[in-house]
Amino acid sequence: MRPSLLGLGKEVLILDGAMGTMLQAMGLGQGVAPDIWNLEHPEAVAHVHHAYLDAGAQILTTNTFGSSVPRLKEYGLEPRQKDIVLRGLEIARGIAQDKALVAGDIGPLGLLVSPLGELSFEDAAGYFYDQARLFKEGGADLILIETFFDIQEARAAVVGVKEAAPAMPLFVSLTYGPKGTLDTGTPPEVASAILDGFGIQAFGINCSLGPKEMLPIIESLLTATPVPVLVKPNAGLPVYRDGRTTYPLDEKELAEFAQTFVEKGVAILGGCCGTTPGYIRRISQALKGRPCTPRSVRLKTSLASRSDRVMLGEGEPFVLIGEKINPTGKRAFQKELQEQNFQRVIELALSQVRSGALALDINVGVPLSDESALMREAVIRASQVVEVPLVLDSSFPAALKAGLEAYPGRALVNSVNAEPERLEAILPLIKRFGASVICLLSEDRIPETAKERLAVLEVILKHAEALGIQRSQILVDCLCLTVSAMQQASRETLRTIQGVREHFGLPTTIGLSNVSFGLPERRLVNRTFLAMAMGYGLDAAILDPTDKDIQQAILAASLFSGRDPGCKVYLSTVQAASAGLAEGKPSDKEPQDTKDKIYKAVFDGDKERIAGLVEQGLQEGLDPLWVLTEVMTPALKALGDLFGMGKKFLPHLILAADAMRRGVEVLEPVLQKGQKTARTKGRVVFATVKGDIHDIGKNLCCLMLRNFGFEVIDLGRNVPMLKILDAAIEHNAEVIGLSALMTTTMLEMKTVIEEVKKRGLSDKVMVGGAAVTRQFAEEIHADGYGKDVSEVVSLTETLLGRLKREGA
Repeated sequence: MRPSLLGLGKEVLILDGAMGTMLQAMGLGQGVAPDIWNLEHPEAVAHVHHAYLDAGAQILTTNTFGSSVPRLKEYGLEPRQKDIVLRGLEIARGIAQDKALVAGDIGPLGLLVSPLGELSFEDAAGYFYDQARLFKEGGADLILIETFFDIQEARAAVVGVKEAAPAMPLFVSLTYGPKGTLDTGTPPEVASAILDGFGIQAFGINCSLGPKEMLPIIESLLTATPVPVLVKPNAGLPVYRDGRTTYPLDEKELAEFAQTFVEKGVAILGGCCGTTPGYIRRISQALKGRPCTPRSVRLKTSLASRSDRVMLGEGEPFVLIGEKINPTGKRAFQKELQEQNFQRVIELALSQVRSGALALDINVGVPLSDESALMREAVIRASQVVEVPLVLDSSFPAALKAGLEAYPGRALVNSVNAEPERLEAILPLIKRFGASVICLLSEDRIPETAKERLAVLEVILKHAEALGIQRSQILVDCLCLTVSAMQQASRETLRTIQGVREHFGLPTTIGLSNVSFGLPERRLVNRTFLAMAMGYGLDAAILDPTDKDIQQAILAASLFSGRDPGCKVYLSTVQAASAGLAEGKPSDKEPQDTKDKIYKAVFDGDKERIAGLVEQGLQEGLDPLWVLTEVMTPALKALGDLFGMGKKFLPHLILAADAMRRGVEVLEPVLQKGQKTARTKGRVVFATVKGDIHDIGKNLCCLMLRNFGFEVIDLGRNVPMLKILDAAIEHNAEVIGLSALMTTTMLEMKTVIEEVKKRGLSDKVMVGGAAVTRQFAEEIHADGYGKDVSEVVSLTETLLGRLKREGA
């Protein structure tokens, strides 16, 4: 009997296992796209599907993981995308018949999506749209997006798939590193907050880690998302034995882990790298059809940045939304934005977060300016320097769209009201981007009473729910009006706050500063009304977080509104403030010396200020070589060390490296003029090996090495062995760096190393990549292994030192 998704989350569902490693065992060569076997060796692909079906798999995954245009282009196969995808579906459906479902498989593009990379969000979504459209045309039962390590690319994939096949069930699975986050710094609970807004049918984890290492991530997912959790572990971490890549866990051991996963609440199980039909058979025999472990996760309204989330609602901390990034009535700020100068945006973002803001409102409305372009750039700049979520504030849907595309998280849109044209313009954006939205309780007029305002909320909710927007995407603005003009209106605001919580169970917010307009001592009025509103259940407010009186009012009011259990936050805050005063410590003091400012600009990735600061340092007489080697380079190294400890992430490194590059551009002409150019530390040839088209980690390694004074010859990705060796000889390189993300391409590293030794080359070879381990590096006789980009500089220096000693 053909399985059904109607009972998804009620009974354990079994996915298939690895495709690529199975095809390799059947003769798939290095440097060959597995997807082309749909056309050239369909019988082999069918054999794999049939083996998994016989093993008990209820969902067969098409051999199309790399069938997006960018990935096929690496092999010159992009004109054949349609044939590859549709034939892959045909093969899987032919085997599945009425016994299994078929999932159209989508993997990452192998490119970084803006703001970390050059590929625009819309172009990325377009590539995924094209692939999903073919799955719809070919009759897939569902789509599986898997092995994504960047939340922005995952967002683009979901947007593209949802547009191409809105009614098709969608499973999403991400890949986490040993630090428990995506490579770009997103923890599992934050990823869940971002993707739950899209209405996906299952969410989970696959690849990269073994099942033991997955356990804490799985536990986080099970408490974060209400949808069924999917897990596809590798058969342990890969090792190299007897001339081939193997996986340490046997079928029995993996099945025991699967049993643990199900007991904790996992609903969908399959296998990733190293798993075979034997593994799936063991899991299926033990768990298929077993009732899922009951669990209950109630979603609250949430916002999320790439690395952090904020929950809104009863019992959650009160959310201060910073209001200061707004050029209204500020001529100097308006002029700066018109000139594409976003330094004030950055400074205001940083200062508000230092003052306690948990989210930031971004308003860049400047008359006669391209607000869409301004919003996009402001969102990028702010999200690069602060980790709190952003609120996109604009009257223009096009500007909101631009901001939502650029933002690698779950933004809050400010706002929608009950006017028909506004509902039609804004709510589809919320649906498309999985965002949250402020519902302003007004229509063509401002309702005077709480009863009228609640009736407006019903209208907005009706439209939102018709589009499939969830209640957990809603924050209600209860309308804070000027008390000096309408005293009764302020009392109605308090009644509205209470009514929204009692009748709808939704969180509420207000724009606080409105209440005191036209009165003296506005700060007194603001904090008094805010404390009263919190007593009625207010959850958030858009306000000035730098107002210490407001902060103290929130701190104290949280004690009485159930937001500070045990008075812990109040006590720790007061004690910390007292300690700071006693020691005479200023808070977050900015550096005064130019050299310290340069260091901080590199460390913070402040590419706006770095060039000006370096120029200022040169004018003050700082030695340019000293600035490079003793100020900028140590800043980048310090950040790299924090990355290695899991305290900073890929976006931080990319920004810092870019800032350093801009600083070096200022220094280079001066160094050359004074013949004080820094001596090249060494020459490195770097490549992603043949068959592997992933080069993000490799690119960052090259960038770090260049910034530390090495000459780097970057050969790109999918590079044949002979090209690597020829380049090493041509450029007289001392070190060869090899990268591989896929387990199916790791052995190409061994081939390169063997040829280096066979030719008697003196080059030292270092290896790394997501699938590569220290044990594997030792077994293939690599000269060095780096677990991530944080180690590449020190590793290269060590290898050069070893080479020098051997030469002596």
